[in-house]
Amino acid sequence: MTIRAIHRATLLAALASSTLSAQGQRSVGIVPFDVTSIEGSGVEAGRVLATLVRVELLNNQRLLPRLIKLPEGARLPLQTKDASTLGRDSEVEFIVVGTVLEASSARSNNRATTRAIGKVLGGAGAGVSGSLTRTTAKVTLHVQLVPSKSSDPQAFEVSESHTDIGVGADFHTTLGAFSAGDAGWQKTPMGKALRDAARKISVELAQRIAKMAS
Repeated sequence: MTIRAIHRATLLAALASSTLSAQGQRSVGIVPFDVTSIEGSGVEAGRVLATLVRVELLNNQRLLPRLIKLPEGARLPLQTKDASTLGRDSEVEFIVVGTVLEASSARSNNRATTRAIGKVLGGAGAGVSGSLTRTTAKVTLHVQLVPSKSSDPQAFEVSESHTDIGVGADFHTTLGAFSAGDAGWQKTPMGKALRDAARKISVELAQRIAKMAS
């Protein structure tokens, strides 16, 4: 999904929020993820990751996810009591508080040689060499689902990894490269791993909310 598509989905959800609430959807607030433990990452990466989770949650018609801004002076990660207060102030039933525990990217290069067989110089094959790049990104995220009316959160962790292989290409991207205005990260191993992690988080959140609300 492109950044433009994400913004479109966000706008449509905002316009339909009153209708959805009337139909009994459970409202969920998502604050920016805490990325302070990841070197080179800033606030923007945390906001974009929260947006990824929200977009995935939009696929569940029983949930109404919203991005929630942090109060002035608040620091991540939010304490459970502060998250509950923010949920009540924001008029949502649950608050999602996430922390990035790991976002690593490893790259290796190997020389790759291929031989084209054909009628070249009396039938001799022509050798072609290139650099084979293998890049693997791994992410681990800790998530807390905090009810606004209590201080009894549920916590879980999600891990994902993705590997890309290419000849003469550099797919090396870190979490710090996250930017709301640049869709290029979505094609990198890190972007793909984070997108898959966001999908896992959305499924787990939906299951837990259903149980808590029953």
